[in-house]
Amino acid sequence: MLESTFTKIAEDIAEGKIVYVGEYFTVQAGGSSEGMDTPEAVTASSIKAIRTIFRPGKMIKDALKLASYRRKSS
Repeated sequence: MLESTFTKIAEDIAEGKIVYVGEYFTVQAGGSSEGMDTPEAVTASSIKAIRTIFRPGKMIKDALKLASYRRKSS
């Protein structure tokens, strides 16, 4: 079940959709490209970088507020 869920998430991201995973997080693709004068001039080679944009949701943000931190001893 998890494999099919993650496959669907990957497909949606590849289609340019923002994927909302409940109150846990959202994830989407973002990128940068060369500026072109006309839409017709834009091609796949215009794309310079693609990145994954992860935004924690309320549940993760709340968990981080309650977390305690300590230095790891060597």
